[in-house]
Amino acid sequence: MPFQKVFTAQQLNALLITLELAPNEEAQVKLKIEVVLSSVNSIYSEAVDLTVTPYPALSDISTTWGIVGDATPNGWGGLDVPFYKTDIDNVFAAYVHLIDGEIKFRENNDWTVNYGDTGVDGTLEGGGDNIVVTAGTYYITMNLNNLTYTLESSTEDIWGLVGDATPNAWDGPDWTLYPAGNDIYVTYVDLINGQIKFRLNNDWGVNYGDTGVDGTLEAGGDNIDITVEGKYKITMDLFNQTYTLELIP
Repeated sequence: MPFQKVFTAQQLNALLITLELAPNEEAQVKLKIEVVLSSVNSIYSEAVDLTVTPYPALSDISTTWGIVGDATPNGWGGLDVPFYKTDIDNVFAAYVHLIDGEIKFRENNDWTVNYGDTGVDGTLEGGGDNIVVTAGTYYITMNLNNLTYTLESSTEDIWGLVGDATPNAWDGPDWTLYPAGNDIYVTYVDLINGQIKFRLNNDWGVNYGDTGVDGTLEAGGDNIDITVEGKYKITMDLFNQTYTLELIP
């Protein structure tokens, strides 16, 4: 059977974005296949002309802020758990599993700008004391308008990304997806070439892949290939059992 490679609309659009083509404008591209045979020079097929119209990446709800500490999945030295934008300017939120320990909030995975709570009064101070937490699942908000924060115990299940294309590879902890409502979950993440899957609560008991490379989620399905490195917006729609991968320029 001849080799076939199928691209979803989202995957093709991600490639077009890397070419810096203008969204919503028709463009001409050429497609050809490169065959690499060990150390022998590459062989190329004849070019095929395509007319394409890229669409813009979805709105960006990512922020430069995150949660760090020995109570978080990545400890003091790993990538911070990301905060996401809410419908209020400068108020950010995150869902996260925590263990007994301490946390702080900081910008750009760096200590230049960080906040703690000196006085344990729910008020943030620049460079303030570590915030002591007990084990549990939390909904955390940070309000930069009045420099306050909240920690609310949550029974929300947490979906995440796992795989060698993600920052924490197959061993996890998983990269958290943020619940956006109506069984839709979203995250922003830097991915490398490799594979990913979706799973619940850092465990393989409930996981989804894509068998058929058609943008449809199947329980226990095949790993999802990531062939273009970069920052992605990833959306998982559990109601429709679909997902999208949007490469952000």
